[in-house]
Amino acid sequence: MTQEKLQGIKDATTKIIEKASEDKTPFKACAINWGDLKCKDVESVHSLHNLEIEYRVYIEEVDPGADTFSDYVSNKLYADGFGDVEVHLSW
Repeated sequence: MTQEKLQGIKDATTKIIEKASEDKTPFKACAINWGDLKCKDVESVHSLHNLEIEYRVYIEEVDPGADTFSDYVSNKLYADGFGDVEVHLSW
């Protein structure tokens, strides 16, 4: 089940990135390399603190400080039914 969910999150993130690239207006202030922007990885993290599985996506070719972009991806994943997913950005 976890492998399927991880792949589902990656596929959804890829679609979200594609959609964002169609209308870049909300991200004008963000440094993004649209040509190479991609979801590099998705991971699940098991926490002893809250006994839940948390998910993280790693997106490459975007400024790690591009909060507008990470919030956009996170909100879209939540709306798609994946719950709270941490979004990590890197060059």
